[in-house]
Amino acid sequence: MRGNNTIMNQYASKPIQSTSSLCYLFIIGTIFSSDILWVKVFTNQLYKSVAQYIYVFIVFIIIFAYYRRNHFKTKVSWESGFFIFTVLMLMSAFFITEDNINAYLFKIAMIIGGYYGAQLFSFEEFYHAFRRIMFILMLAAILLYVMKLTGVGYSALPEDHISTGVEFSTIGLANMYNNTFYRIPRATSIFWEPGVYAAYLNILLLLELFYHEKIDNQYVLLVLVSIALTTSTTGYIVLILILIAYILTRHTDQLRGKILIFILLAILILVITVNETFLYQLTSKVTDNSESFKNRWLSIAGNILVIKEAPLFGLGPTKSQIILESYIRSQGGVRSFNNLNTILGNYAMFGLLPFLYYVFHLIKFCFSLKSNLIVKILILIATTFLLSSTGYQYSPFFTLIFMFRLHDVVENGNSVQNFNIPIIQEE
Repeated sequence: MRGNNTIMNQYASKPIQSTSSLCYLFIIGTIFSSDILWVKVFTNQLYKSVAQYIYVFIVFIIIFAYYRRNHFKTKVSWESGFFIFTVLMLMSAFFITEDNINAYLFKIAMIIGGYYGAQLFSFEEFYHAFRRIMFILMLAAILLYVMKLTGVGYSALPEDHISTGVEFSTIGLANMYNNTFYRIPRATSIFWEPGVYAAYLNILLLLELFYHEKIDNQYVLLVLVSIALTTSTTGYIVLILILIAYILTRHTDQLRGKILIFILLAILILVITVNETFLYQLTSKVTDNSESFKNRWLSIAGNILVIKEAPLFGLGPTKSQIILESYIRSQGGVRSFNNLNTILGNYAMFGLLPFLYYVFHLIKFCFSLKSNLIVKILILIATTFLLSSTGYQYSPFFTLIFMFRLHDVVENGNSVQNFNIPIIQEE
């Protein structure tokens, strides 16, 4: 009917200028398909299946919207060729390993969704939608944290439990684990673990400080408070690396912001050092020989063992997990057997080309920043450390975020620059 504005019609002509409903839908589907508590560790596996099917359906919408906007024409470039070969390699790997078909199909959907999502939406549009979604999640997490800390209304909240039997309370947009393992409350938001929430927050902070034209100091402060409430050891280390990198940038017009960041960093370090309970929460994984800390190191060696057996196509998700678990048990592990290294895990499970595809986009993401080499290396170390502490092999968000062409973020500014491989140029 003439005059009707559907979601698809927004993409029929020029590139997107304002945040669309499809962008919000895509980001929510990306987050909810893998990283939230109800999907990752909930007792009912139906939630996981439904969430992944919804994500795949959204990916089909994204593909259709992209080709509709481009009048069903395909842009050929070396990067699109890299993408196609990676998908074909994943398909080939499945037939060779004869492993879990659902895992391969979802991994392919993740790569396709990341590629076309980054082509369809401008980075500015994605970021504005993402920061608004995270703003709501941060407020909800802080509210629940205060309720837990003060006890006001907390006992009246609905309760449920995850697959391991640990109970949690919820207000819908935020959850809080009810166990005695944590000495102090830890903000989790909707995510399955405080460290995952901290990872999202650190990515948000990274984008706000480095890849956005104008920094909102109040918003940055909210993100910093939210990270502090997770008391995630990995989250704190990544945070400190990001803040140091920001302080070392050469933008003199941001001197006031840098002074504020430096003061907040000093306060954070002081609180960690002086508060005994806080310090124990952060360092217990190391000082108490925590199994989760040990597993992070064992995941490196275990994945390398798997890679040696199948360096081209990988062994597949199921077979590689069996070898990894056997290796961890041989090293004294008794409880935690998850593959906590995203980068090496991708190689061990899915093969060489998906690994190279992921690493290339990660490096491109970090080196797109127009700053000195030290800052770029610090950001690369921070993101690599983040991805080496938890397994995000099936997280569409941690595939999508590195796919954006960040040199297109600020057309009239100087925040980012193009990052091309010498010799190879796009047509």
